[in-house]
Amino acid sequence: MSDVVLLTGANQGVEYAILRVASVREPPAVYIFCSRDFEAGNKAKQELQMEGVQETIDSIRLDVTNDEQILFLHTRSTQDGIYYSLAGINPKDDAQAVCMGYA
Repeated sequence: MSDVVLLTGANQGVEYAILRVASVREPPAVYIFCSRDFEAGNKAKQELQMEGVQETIDSIRLDVTNDEQILFLHTRSTQDGIYYSLAGINPKDDAQAVCMGYA
């Protein structure tokens, strides 16, 4: 079973660079782009594929402030792997509970 590397906000910036480097240097994995803009995620995916990245790359729409989208992602990720997130949220409720729930 392949590891799953999930990055939020991965269609640009540091997260995109991390995924770009990891996809050529690390052992085989499934990479999941999460971004608020589904089209931007798909464009980033296509750019990596044009650069020759052979790994499985999936793109999904995810707004880390949307509970329904977080629940969808949680139900979908049933494999062991890596969860790495840089997209920032500032929860109004108990921040520790949020961290413990998604750590």
